[in-house]
Amino acid sequence: MAVLTIDETKPTALFYLDSGPLPSSDTYTTIFILHGHTFHSPVFSRLLALAPTYNLRLVAITRRDYPGSTPFTDEELRVIQGGNKDEKLTFLKDRALEIWKFVRRFAKERELPKWRQEDGKGGIFLMGWSLGNMLGLAAMTFLKEMPQDLREDLNEWVKGYIIFGEQFSHDLYRTLTQTT
Repeated sequence: MAVLTIDETKPTALFYLDSGPLPSSDTYTTIFILHGHTFHSPVFSRLLALAPTYNLRLVAITRRDYPGSTPFTDEELRVIQGGNKDEKLTFLKDRALEIWKFVRRFAKERELPKWRQEDGKGGIFLMGWSLGNMLGLAAMTFLKEMPQDLREDLNEWVKGYIIFGEQFSHDLYRTLTQTT
């Protein structure tokens, strides 16, 4: 079971599946996938074997409160279930920070190929599937509010964001964009 601890001060860890490095390539692209509501990262397990064929590395992250990852605290659950607008906004920012900390730590520890702007090779995409887009878009929306050292590190790798899933809600997008 692969778990990466992203915050030692208040132990927070995320379970993940990884297709692994491509030993014959130093230009592969890594896609970090955020799952939707009903499933968690193993839903992507059949894709892992296909990734090297396309010069990709896939890392499927299991979000908080799903099997293998740190459960939400009682306070976090209270905010989800009935918090006010400001509390929910803070909740989303905190989840975005967790995702970016995971990506940075994973990228540094595994020495992922950095984004080569001259030829577009290497680098990282963040991808949300279905409801995973809520967290993924929050990560992109609040990126400018992340700590400067985190943003500087991520600038070495992050190429963009992929929205996957036909059931993506326009209302969710509108809500995220109106609150920032």
